[in-house]
Amino acid sequence: MKRKLAAVLLSTALCVSMTAQAGAAAFDDGEASVPAVLDVSADPFTSGDTSIEETETEEPEITPGAEVSDPSQELETPSAEPGVTPSVTPIPDDTSEEPEDPDIEVFDPDAGIPDATPTPTPEPSVTPAEDPEEPDIFTSGDTLLALSQVVTEVDRDDWELADPANNRYKLQKDDGTYYTSTDGIVYIKTVTDKSAPATDTQAHSGQAGYYLFDAEGYMLTGQQTVAPGTPGCDITEEEEFFFMDAAHAIPLDEAAGAEETSFSPVTTNMGQAQLKYWLWTGTSFRYYDSTGRFLSVEELKVIREASGNYTGYYTINGENYCLDENGTPRTGDVEIKDGVKPGTYYFQETPGENGIAGAMLKNQWHSRTTSKGEQWRYFKGDGRLYERGIVATRLDPETMGDSKYLLGAAGYIQKNKMLKAANGYYYASDENGRVLINEMATFGNARYYFSSDGRRVKWKNCWHRCPGADNRFYYFGSTAGRIVEKRGWQKVVNTSGKMYGWFYFPDDGNHYVSRWMDGIYYFKETGQLASGVTEVNGKTYFFKVSNANTRNGDMFKNTMISYRNKWYYAGPKGILAQNRWVKYNGGYYYFQDDFTLLTNEFIQRGDTYGYVDSSGKFCTGWVVVNNAKNQVRYLNPNGKGFLKNTSKVIDGLRYYFDSNGYRKNDLTSSIKGPYYVEVDRVNGVMTIFDSGRTTPVKSIRVSVGLAGTPTPTGTYTLRSNLRWQPLMGPSWGQYGTHVQYAGQGGIFVHSVSGSSPNSYSLPAAEYNKLGNPASHGCIRCCVADAKWVYENCNGAAIKIFDGTYKADEVFKGPLGRRALVPLYGSKNFDPTDPLV
Repeated sequence: MKRKLAAVLLSTALCVSMTAQAGAAAFDDGEASVPAVLDVSADPFTSGDTSIEETETEEPEITPGAEVSDPSQELETPSAEPGVTPSVTPIPDDTSEEPEDPDIEVFDPDAGIPDATPTPTPEPSVTPAEDPEEPDIFTSGDTLLALSQVVTEVDRDDWELADPANNRYKLQKDDGTYYTSTDGIVYIKTVTDKSAPATDTQAHSGQAGYYLFDAEGYMLTGQQTVAPGTPGCDITEEEEFFFMDAAHAIPLDEAAGAEETSFSPVTTNMGQAQLKYWLWTGTSFRYYDSTGRFLSVEELKVIREASGNYTGYYTINGENYCLDENGTPRTGDVEIKDGVKPGTYYFQETPGENGIAGAMLKNQWHSRTTSKGEQWRYFKGDGRLYERGIVATRLDPETMGDSKYLLGAAGYIQKNKMLKAANGYYYASDENGRVLINEMATFGNARYYFSSDGRRVKWKNCWHRCPGADNRFYYFGSTAGRIVEKRGWQKVVNTSGKMYGWFYFPDDGNHYVSRWMDGIYYFKETGQLASGVTEVNGKTYFFKVSNANTRNGDMFKNTMISYRNKWYYAGPKGILAQNRWVKYNGGYYYFQDDFTLLTNEFIQRGDTYGYVDSSGKFCTGWVVVNNAKNQVRYLNPNGKGFLKNTSKVIDGLRYYFDSNGYRKNDLTSSIKGPYYVEVDRVNGVMTIFDSGRTTPVKSIRVSVGLAGTPTPTGTYTLRSNLRWQPLMGPSWGQYGTHVQYAGQGGIFVHSVSGSSPNSYSLPAAEYNKLGNPASHGCIRCCVADAKWVYENCNGAAIKIFDGTYKADEVFKGPLGRRALVPLYGSKNFDPTDPLV
């Protein structure tokens, strides 16, 4: 071919993006697997996998004058003087955000990598636009002529299989002769019925194309050289055309359902000159332009450069190929410098499904072995090598699994390292280079924690629970993600300062969980020191409650425990009583399913029916309701609640009960004198009985003599004496009743004395002693009670004795002891005095 070119032909790899005719080339079927390539639908650096490593300092050293046999070495080596390792300057951390960490390696993402971007913004996947129709190339004086546009209709039956053995066809003319080489390139349309009226569009529909026949009339297929002067094609020099052969022919829609089973001009596009068509010869590609003529790679490059659309590669049937001057696809790394998007591209060395090697790798990872080991590189949607820093990303799932790996700027897997990515996050890897996920790792002299996305956490100056470290708490100091080791007892608070609990950190720095310490402390599965009711291995204990200011946690044993108005009992091993009776301090107590003490309920213990009172003590008979109010009830012996609206002789005395079942403590309105009186010095109570001494009528709170001046015991007679009784001091008590023959004769029952014979000289402190020994031997009581004795017990017998001490007010005497109405502040009168 002698056509002059409008540009200098290149001897290197030249590529032009061309859009092939749909279905134009038929390739041998074949499958090829590329185990080192991961096909992804989008750039992996756009959603969570973007983590750019700062540039590694180790690069292959190049000896001056040495030949680099591996082209990848040139790509991975930064520009530097021969034999000199490029200088790398670490970039310090932003101390306002994270102080520099002495235990990690930090690399400069820009060092030695041209156009490296510390925080890259991945470009969208780019598919080169469909090529515009290329004009033919001609020089001054040449004339560009298109193929003939005059169409000749033929019927399907006009095509004749003249050589069945070789599947060769002839086309008969209307005069019975056949088309031959003398007709040149003819434009033929094969229709259903060429004789039909022109208005019958169905009959005149069909497929058209350019055909060439030899001297014997056989239709030519394949690559054909057409000489100047050939009819139907005005060319000035020999040109190569490609007429579709049977190997590449494509069935036609118009022939669907046709009876022919072999490829023919009727059923396929066989024999038609191919326009804008890429032909795969088995070793190389050949391109035929819009007029059907062959154009070389050099010519295509000139055309693309002239239009400003030169890319450096071809788009053929959806794949991009880089071709040398002979049309052979190049494979491996190709540096395209003069295309519209210069950069490093990779063309696959393994044949694709079409059986052709050299397809451009896009949106995929690729691995290769270099002198430094296995190198992983990512090629973007436009096919260019993604030049970036450190990255934490997934690779080929078939060979590398679903784990993320930590890659250096040059694409090598980083093992057992913690590196800062250009996106500002730190990542760490294990011995295989896998990114640590929800893990704690030690680098240098410190431990660090990495979250679920592999990034080192940003936690600073706070306690935080680490899910990947057995969900334990650790304290993070001024360096984000770095643990400040704690030892011993620690109070853990949340970020708001609210206490979470007490924890214990042994020498390894990992606080205790789910274990005992010293036999008295227990740490729950959360690590918190047990406090209050806590279940441990199916057994429940009570631990002394801790708070923000005080650490307790001791396990209770052999004791009753009061907590939040509820009672519990811890046995000899600390186990809380549940659904059972416990004997404690001589009484029986029942603890329920929730471990709390049962109170104020009727209950049966064994064969005995009874009641647990307000203290939880099991009672049969008397049941204390309220000591302060001197309220007590008595169980009905038949097991049907308390006695009500009745009386009953109990331990030799008759007691009366009201409608609510309470013991009546004052019967003076119904039982009149004469009375019998008893004074119990030990319990500080005077009890009035009926004359038969079988029914207690009234209870009076009294004070008897001090130990140095005791009230004499014995049986005496009461005599009403004076309204204002003179006493020692001098002082006066109201309603004095003489206890005849007691002591030296100066013993009286009277109110608490005052300094004057009036109602407003009463010392409050003396009054408030009622119920406790306080006198010089007399029997003190409040004014109302002194008045009642003065008026109702004249001549009554009185017995003074020492009874058995009773802790309950309700049992101080047969009718208990009435509560004192106390005096406060500056009050100087008896609140029971009817005159005030």
